[in-house]
Order: sequence, then C-alpha cells, then structure tokens
Amino acid sequence: MCVLLSYGFDPLNGSVVNKSLLKQKSVKTIVRKLLHEVVKLSAVPNLPPPVIKKPPPKVKQPPPPPRKRVGRDDVEMKKGDWLCPKCDFMNFAKNTVCLQYDAKRPKRQLLPGEWECPD
Repeated sequence: MCVLLSYGFDPLNGSVVNKSLLKQKSVKTIVRKLLHEVVKLSAVPNLPPPVIKKPPPKVKQPPPPPRKRVGRDDVEMKKGDWLCPKCDFMNFAKNTVCLQYDAKRPKRQLLPGEWECPD
C-alpha cells in the first residue's frame, strides 16, 4: 500500500501530485487499477475465513519395554542390602549412599519389639 501511495507523491516540491509520473500513462493506469482493487477488496465486509490446514493427529507410540538391570536379577539380596527409594538401585549393606543416585540410605524398618537408641 505504501508503494502505491508513493507513486502519487512528488518528493521535490512536496505536492501530492507527481507530474512527471502523470506523463507515463502505463504506470498511471496500473497504479490506479491496483488502488481501485485495494479499495474494492477493503469494502467487502464478509471475506471468507482463511483456510488453515490442521496438522495430522499425533500417533501415540507405546512406551519402550523396561530395561533389565544388568546383574540385578542374578544377585540375591543379603541381610542389610537396600534398594534406593529414588532410582530402585540395589546397594550393598556397606554403602551409606546410593552408588547411582547419591541418595542417602533410608532408615531401617524396625521389627516389632525393636527400638533405636536416640543418640
């Protein structure tokens, strides 16, 4: 739109009529025709809505099968061994923190009749 309106402006004397362009009949008629089409299209109140293509629906893929931890199923848990509550890694009794997640060892479940000495 700015390009079309700039054809009618003469920058030398600041008038709205560009006399040098008026001499060129082909440019003048083309600009008038384009301006007429712009006015005609802007006067139409109910243009059809733009066609927006919807993306195809996403196909939900099944979750991957759980990976088997190497060696975990083969090793028998012994007294004092513990499972990390955050990553489910099996730690030996001597470990005070999880070897994979660095989480602290949970407190031991007390059997009925047992008690812990409050230090």
